[in-house]
Amino acid sequence: MIDLFGQEIPDATPKPNRSAWHSGTKHGNPCIKVFGPGPEGAKCKTCALLRYVEYSKRYYKCAKRGVSSSVTTDHLINWPACGQYQAENSTK
Repeated sequence: MIDLFGQEIPDATPKPNRSAWHSGTKHGNPCIKVFGPGPEGAKCKTCALLRYVEYSKRYYKCAKRGVSSSVTTDHLINWPACGQYQAENSTK
């Protein structure tokens, strides 16, 4: 593509999308570094330690990481589970 002055405009490289970062493909579950991996195929969304706080939307937090009003303690529910994984109680 050429601009108004006849100069070639280089193709812009696409920025990484936010959903790839949030799916754990870039950073992953930080609890795995501390507690090791959990059961094969288990996700954080089925763990009894997962909590949420609700403001204008839900923010999921892991009890093992602590709960604060900061994005640094936000936890993604589709991350692979860590070694502290506890299956949800079916009577909830």
